[in-house]
Amino acid sequence: MTNLLKFSDIAGNIDAFDVSEAAIKAAKESYGDTKNINFINSSPLDYKYKDNTYDIIFWSDAVDYFTNNEIKRLISLFQKILKPNGHIIVKTPLTTNKPALTNNAQKSYQDDLENLTLLFEKYFEVVISNLTEYNHRSDLDIVLKKSVF
Repeated sequence: MTNLLKFSDIAGNIDAFDVSEAAIKAAKESYGDTKNINFINSSPLDYKYKDNTYDIIFWSDAVDYFTNNEIKRLISLFQKILKPNGHIIVKTPLTTNKPALTNNAQKSYQDDLENLTLLFEKYFEVVISNLTEYNHRSDLDIVLKKSVF
């Protein structure tokens, strides 16, 4: 989470979610003096939002910590809370059905860029769908736009 909070110097306000108290604590230690970050120790599925709240949703390295049904619920939620013409940036590791670590809490495995993109296409315009190769892993990178009808 902490690397992503670097956007705080260009964003109006940031809601930073994590279910891990340790992750929230680490983020607060790095960015606690930043006035425009709201640290939320909760699943985004459990939080109460207002419709059309966010310009951008950045969902990074967390897709696989939700079940496939939870992912569908989040996509539906994002449709409601994203402002018209808002964007979602999704970055998630391409994985198999085996967690990278034995203590990993993964609930789903995103192993196919095309299938994940097709899921998002049902709700959003896909602006970018890309596979980024790193030395230690491959990431699915998808940029989505909420179209105004």
